Amino acid sequence: MLTVTQTCVHPNSLKTITNKCEGLNYCNIQKLTEVFPETPCPVQDELYLHYRFTCPE
Repeated sequence: MLTVTQTCVHPNSLKTITNKCEGLNYCNIQKLTEVFPETPCPVQDELYLHYRFTCPE
């Protein structure tokens, strides 16, 4: 079975994630479709978001 993954970018995703998660050791955002209702990403089953923050030394 072939699985296709499409990558797309919401224009406000970095700002939204920073506002919700900055300063936290762990951040879990439930219901991404509510956080990003105007997503340009085609949503069929679930919307996934991957970000990695690093701390400056």
